Amino acid sequence: MNGNAGLWALIGGWSVWALDRRRPGRLPRWVPLTLAFAASGSLFAWGGWKLSMTIIRPAGYVAVEYPAVAVAQHTLSIVAGLALLATVLSVVPARRQVAVGRYT
Repeated sequence: MNGNAGLWALIGGWSVWALDRRRPGRLPRWVPLTLAFAASGSLFAWGGWKLSMTIIRPAGYVAVEYPAVAVAQHTLSIVAGLALLATVLSVVPARRQVAVGRYT
């Protein structure tokens, strides 16, 4: 699972970088936008339920990591997911306003 979260973090980081540039190359803008949105949701959702499981520990659930490490890792995953979403939402309206302003 750590590899999965790391992969989504890398995909999200690349996607935000590609969205923040003025031109993502020959790649359509919807590709990094979709990947960033998926990475944000994956990091936030997986971090959220795993954090709650680590804190509540239902039915004798024991995390593989030390409890403090697991709590820190899942909290950072949630924060990274929210940061990705905030970045995507701040990039998209700015691009849309530029496009609208150009044609009016």
